[in-house]
Amino acid sequence: MICAYPLSTFSLNFTNTVDVIEYQGAYFGNLSLAHEKEFPSFSINQEFGAGWSSKKFKEVNLGVSDAGVLVLNYHCVATLEWGDWSVEPQLNLSYLPNEEFGSAVDDRKIAVIWLSISRTLWMNHEH
Repeated sequence: MICAYPLSTFSLNFTNTVDVIEYQGAYFGNLSLAHEKEFPSFSINQEFGAGWSSKKFKEVNLGVSDAGVLVLNYHCVATLEWGDWSVEPQLNLSYLPNEEFGSAVDDRKIAVIWLSISRTLWMNHEH
């Protein structure tokens, strides 16, 4: 389930996922605050968030039995548009605050940078 609430120039977002079939009771939720700023030829979207999960989710996915905050993250994407082309450099920073996760993941601080390049193709069907 995804919920978004506009707050002036910001957006408060809440997502949650519940496993009802394979690992009943495994739950993950995320609360974030997003802000988008538009300029004539590009826009920047930033989002700060915190994710938490049930003890069952952590046991199944990370092998730890701790409850509480699972991840803190920051996501930023700049969208630049030139005609039919769109370029989106993106940055995602994540931090797993619980030291117990050290045994489940290689590093509790994760940085991912990627670049998306796309072109919009329009097809005009006239009858």
